[in-house]
Amino acid sequence: MKQQNYAFWITTIVISLVITCGFVFQYNTNLELQQQINSVSNQLAQEKQFSIELNLQLKKTQEDLAQATTMIVASIDSITSNIKTVEKTTAQNAAELRGQIQTLKTESTEQIKKLSQEINVQSQDFSNIIPTALKSVVIVQTDKGIGSGAIITRDGYIVTNYHVIQDATTGSVRTSDGVAHQVRISGVDQIRDIAVLHIEGTYQALLWADSSAVVVGQHVAAIGSPAGLSFSVNEGIISATRTIQSTNYIQTDVALNPGNSGGPLINKEGQIVGINNFKLKGFEGLNFAITSNDARESVEQIMAIEKNNG
Repeated sequence: MKQQNYAFWITTIVISLVITCGFVFQYNTNLELQQQINSVSNQLAQEKQFSIELNLQLKKTQEDLAQATTMIVASIDSITSNIKTVEKTTAQNAAELRGQIQTLKTESTEQIKKLSQEINVQSQDFSNIIPTALKSVVIVQTDKGIGSGAIITRDGYIVTNYHVIQDATTGSVRTSDGVAHQVRISGVDQIRDIAVLHIEGTYQALLWADSSAVVVGQHVAAIGSPAGLSFSVNEGIISATRTIQSTNYIQTDVALNPGNSGGPLINKEGQIVGINNFKLKGFEGLNFAITSNDARESVEQIMAIEKNNG
């Protein structure tokens, strides 16, 4: 009986141990399983969060891509518009440039033609203009001597030197056609040695040149009656320009002699650049003419005074 009880309790204890171990094993198993479940849940949650973030990034990327696409399209449209504008502007500029080139070509041709004409004039002698200029040159004859003069208006006003008529009581003017004319003294400028005479009739007149534009080395010619040799022409160059006692002079190597005084010094255009005035005695090639600008100023003052006096 004691053995049966002992076996019973042993059996009971074993069964209890087995059941307890089973419970412990099941508990541990469930705990591990729960931990695994929790781990998987955490991973799923992380993956879900990652998926959410990825979707957000993808959405932002799509938005950025859409914005970039819009900007690219706008840039392409702008570039296309700019290209069209540039093409239009280029075409307009090309047309304007062609016009400017044509204008420049025309102007250059005209300038070359003009320059060629000027070069031809510069290279020519005075033979082509002297016959015309002689028609405007006169001989001034007085009881004191002989000189020359230049007709400067169509109605017969003449410029000469004051010393040509100084102290004279009688005189006349002879034109290139050989006709002698009665002469009237309109007025004088003793300081500049200028006198203005007048004869009746209509004549061919010489024009004034701007003497401030003359250059050293420029060819000039003097027309007058040196030593009574009527209507003689001497050629030379301008040596210098000088101011003597407030009057401006052109120094020239053109031969001047008594009888040349008051006659015109002309350029190759047949215009007056000076009024022949004097030479330095004892020297060759030192001859002087009052500049056209000074002479013209005196002439205009004399004629204005005459006009005001009636």
